[in-house]
Amino acid sequence: MKRETLALAIWFGLAVTHGQAEGQPRIEFDKTVYDFGASSEGASITGKFSFRNAGDGVLNVQKPDPSCGCTVAKVQPDTLNPGAKGELVFALDLTNARGAIEKHITVTSNDPLKPTLLLTITGQSKALYEFDPPMIFFDGVAAGQTSRAPVTVKRLDGKKLTIAKVEPGTETLKVVIEKEGTLHPQAARFFIEVAGTGIPEDFSDILSVYTDDPEKPAFLVPVAGRYLSSIALTPKALDWTIPDAAHWPAPTSEEAIVQKIVVTSTRADKPLELSDIASTLEDLLVKVTELEKGRKFELTLKLDKPLKESTRGQLTFETNYPEQPSFEIPLTITVAAP
Repeated sequence: MKRETLALAIWFGLAVTHGQAEGQPRIEFDKTVYDFGASSEGASITGKFSFRNAGDGVLNVQKPDPSCGCTVAKVQPDTLNPGAKGELVFALDLTNARGAIEKHITVTSNDPLKPTLLLTITGQSKALYEFDPPMIFFDGVAAGQTSRAPVTVKRLDGKKLTIAKVEPGTETLKVVIEKEGTLHPQAARFFIEVAGTGIPEDFSDILSVYTDDPEKPAFLVPVAGRYLSSIALTPKALDWTIPDAAHWPAPTSEEAIVQKIVVTSTRADKPLELSDIASTLEDLLVKVTELEKGRKFELTLKLDKPLKESTRGQLTFETNYPEQPSFEIPLTITVAAP
């Protein structure tokens, strides 16, 4: 054998040996489904999945990824030599969990054949509480007003129900708990209150309701709704088509040179005042008419001479409402083709 061929054979052999020495990890669980059986709403379930490195390379396991926030999982250890064993321990919170339960945990590792594995937790959870309605929705809360909604709670295991406290997740909501004895011993009621801000936006929250355990809520009540604007504009933006200069003014319709915007207050506790009404378009005249005192105004926009080309601008005004102190109304004026 020539010297070059012998050297190549020796190098190739070393390369193969080196590759075999590195090996490949292989994650192997004793089971991928954990059935905790029967439990009750609000309970905490703990358990574990055992696994081992069945390969001949070092196994690295990443942080487990549960399918919901009610499950917490941890791998120990996260690095395993060939033949070593590990555990994935988990805790499942059954707050608001009722009926058949199925949760998942995704496990990612450097196993080239199974880079991701799905573990499943199953069981049954018996309801302890019933609350009506199951979700509160406030359909439009006006500024200066407070909307109120009741929630009736029943305990289903025959024990006396006492609502110790109800905690909103934010300062958006306030809760008033009704005195004990109003309903029968296994029932209670509380009221949710929300005050309008005058700023048009959606809101949501989760109420944590505590009964026997002061450290852990017995159940959760979702709340959502929408705040109404203190001021309504009709229309909110103005798209205006006018005749070309040769046909000015329009012979049949005043709408070609006059448009109107109605400004309406939705507040019942404070009259609306408008001030500093202005336009960025020099040839636009603006007249204000109070249709309903302190509540509704009509802004009349008029062009007193023709425009040579289409243009854009804004109509602005100030108000006496601190939540909506100023407005900018987009104006688009299109000159019709001759």
